[in-house]
Amino acid sequence: EVIVDLHGQKISGRYALIQTNGDQWLAHRMKEQPAPSLPDFSPMLATLGSADKLTAAQYAFEGKFDGYRLLLEVDHGTLRLHSRSGRDMTRDYPQLQSLAADLAEHAVILDGEVVALDGDGVPNFGEMQNRSRASRIEFWAFDILVLDGRSLLRAKYRDRRRVLETFAEGTDLIVPGLLPGDGPEALEYSRKKKWEGVVAKKWDSTYQPGRRSAAWIKDKNWNTQEVVVGGWRAGNGGRSSGIGALLVGVPAEDGLRFAGRVGTGFSEKDLARLRDLLAPLRTDESPFETRLSGPDAKGVSYVRPELVGEVRYSEWTSEGRLRHPSWRGLRPDKQPADVVREVPV
Repeated sequence: EVIVDLHGQKISGRYALIQTNGDQWLAHRMKEQPAPSLPDFSPMLATLGSADKLTAAQYAFEGKFDGYRLLLEVDHGTLRLHSRSGRDMTRDYPQLQSLAADLAEHAVILDGEVVALDGDGVPNFGEMQNRSRASRIEFWAFDILVLDGRSLLRAKYRDRRRVLETFAEGTDLIVPGLLPGDGPEALEYSRKKKWEGVVAKKWDSTYQPGRRSAAWIKDKNWNTQEVVVGGWRAGNGGRSSGIGALLVGVPAEDGLRFAGRVGTGFSEKDLARLRDLLAPLRTDESPFETRLSGPDAKGVSYVRPELVGEVRYSEWTSEGRLRHPSWRGLRPDKQPADVVREVPV
C-alpha cells in the first residue's frame, strides 16, 4: 500500500494505492466523503451445507472459528465493535483497543470473529464464556467492507481478499490464511486444527449485508444450534435448589417453537449466572407456541424469551426436538430475532 498527497489544479487530496495483483492497483481517495458507519451494516450470512463437492477453482475456503461474529470499525484511532444484531460490544473487549492505534491512519470497517484462545492457541467457545481481562482475546478479520471512505461491498470477494491482506501487512491485524485444497481437504484440515468447520465463499461473490446467501456455504464439524431460553426447571440432588434443565425453542412464524430440554454441559458458574439472568425474566405465561405437557411441563418456571444460547446436539428428531442437546453457552452477541433453525441446502 502506498499513500500519497496530491496538490494539483485538477487532482488534489490524499490517495491510497493498493496493489491487488501483479501490475494491477486499486486507487481511492481517502476520507473525502463521510464513510458508511457500523449502524449501516449487518454481516452477510452463510448458508448451512456441504463443502464435499466444492472446488478451489470456484470457492475460497476459510476456517469457521468458535467465537463471536462482529464488525470492527476503526476511524482514525477510535475503535468500535458491533454484533450482528447491532449491539455495541466495544467495552466487552478492551484487549482489542491496541488495534485502534495500529490502524489509526485509516477509516476502515472489517468483518471478522472475536475469539478466545486456549493454551494450544485454538479458538475455544468455553473461554469466550469465562473470559477475563487476562484472557487471550483476538480479532480475526476475514473481510473488508469500507476503506477510507470507499465502499467495497460491490467488489468481488477475490478483490476484497487481496485488499484485506495488503491492508493488514505491517500491522498487528490478524487475517487467517485460506485453507488448502478443495472442499474435502479443507474440511480435513479444519478437523486437524480442531476448528468448528469451514466457510466456502465464491470467488466472485459480492458482500450482501444482512443477507443469508448461497454464495457462502458453511460446513460444520459438529452440530450446533442457537436457541432461545423459554423456561427452566429445578434439578435433583445437588441441583435441587437451582436450575436442572433449560427449556429452549427456536422462533417460528407462529411463535417460539419448543425444541427440547437441555440438562447437560453446564458448569457451576454457568448455572449461577443463568439463575441471576433468568430470575427477573420469570413470567406465569408460557412463551412457547404450543402447550407443554407431561415431563416437559413438570415443575417448569417460564421466562420471557429474551436470552439466546447455543447448544451442541446429535440430530433433530422427526418431532422437531433436539436429540442429546448439550449447553455450550450464552450468545450475548445475538438477539432472539436472529435465531433460526439451520437447515442444510
